[in-house]
Amino acid sequence: MTPTPPAPTSADVLRFGCGHCGAWLEVKRALTGIRGPCPLCGNEVVAPPVLRPEPLSDSPDTVSPSRNAAQLLVKPPPLRKRPQPMESVESPQQPSALFPAIFAPVPAEAPAKTGRMPTAPADRGFFDEAPPAVEVPSARRRTFRRAAWKRWLDVAIVSVFICLALGIAAALRFTVPVESRAVPGLPANLNELVAHETKIIEVRRAEAGELARAEVDRYLGAASEQAAASHLLPPPEGLSLPPFPPFAALPAAGSYAVQSARRMPGTDRFLVVVKPPSQDGPMFVVEQTESGPRLHAGPITQQSAGLFQKFTANPGEGTATLYVEVCPSAPDGERITRAQRPDLSAFRLVDVRSAFPMAGDKEWIFCLRPDSEAARVFARRAHDPAWRPAIIRVAWHRHREAGPFAEIESFVPDPWSGERSLPPAVTAAVTR
Repeated sequence: MTPTPPAPTSADVLRFGCGHCGAWLEVKRALTGIRGPCPLCGNEVVAPPVLRPEPLSDSPDTVSPSRNAAQLLVKPPPLRKRPQPMESVESPQQPSALFPAIFAPVPAEAPAKTGRMPTAPADRGFFDEAPPAVEVPSARRRTFRRAAWKRWLDVAIVSVFICLALGIAAALRFTVPVESRAVPGLPANLNELVAHETKIIEVRRAEAGELARAEVDRYLGAASEQAAASHLLPPPEGLSLPPFPPFAALPAAGSYAVQSARRMPGTDRFLVVVKPPSQDGPMFVVEQTESGPRLHAGPITQQSAGLFQKFTANPGEGTATLYVEVCPSAPDGERITRAQRPDLSAFRLVDVRSAFPMAGDKEWIFCLRPDSEAARVFARRAHDPAWRPAIIRVAWHRHREAGPFAEIESFVPDPWSGERSLPPAVTAAVTR
């Protein structure tokens, strides 16, 4: 429906409507045909020319649309929310009062059930009236009820855990500690006895070290060869007594230190290794005997004569009894040696080095026949991959094509090698 314009206030005023926003505008008739922006929406409008200079009627029904071009610019308002037009300077009435059908507020629709909040004020037009507050209905509360058998299952699981907790608490409350029970056949103060025995062994080890140092000083300070020999044990088979004096230059008496002191198996005596201030000097092995501490002649002879260095410097000939340290051959070294010497495939390889390190010494690989007595003796401690001292009898052999190799013929029993058999009384006690 075309909006009805208000009655003109003067015959010199031309009233027409904006073709964009529908607002009524007023200009003087002398400005017919002029172009300009609409004061409300800002779009360009044209004042229509007047075909016949006759005043506007109070009712728009009496005006012929074909004869009055002002009615051509009047469009029905679109089906949307219209902003309120600006007041006329000459008419202080509100446009909403003049055109209630156009500017009446549109009733707010109930929000759709989409789960979203109502439209914020920033989403509405600038001239829109604020819609009435719509109360968002609260979400319907769901009720969750498990099936009957599931409820019984929950009760059973909770009951099991409660019974377990009660059982653990009862066990902790009424269990007798293990420490309060005495083992049959053992003394009640076993821990105290073990601690006391350990302290006694430590005291004896320290005492054995001091006695060994004093024995080395007495041997080095002997005035004659016969006096020096009284401080020595007989050498093993294949070795002779060391010369007197055994070394050209020796450190001063009292400057030696104890390197290690270990208890000999099946006895209460100790085997002590005394070293000089520097590792390049000679080392002494002192054993506690029934007649007091004595020095092993073999280590002194080997060091003074350089037996290990002479034996390894002349491959292919000779035999020797040596104080050495042995261990199973390393995998890499054994793999390389077997690749270079296929003639040794039937032997077991063992790493060997001198028990008394000197400057320039290196490790060697000696052979063991798998079916020999030496291989069986070595297998008793083959599970130990560390270096361990031993006295061995070794000989050079030569392959007709591959060259020489050193074979361990036997391990000489001695406290230094750890192969001394137990006394008969101790052996019987252990067997029983």
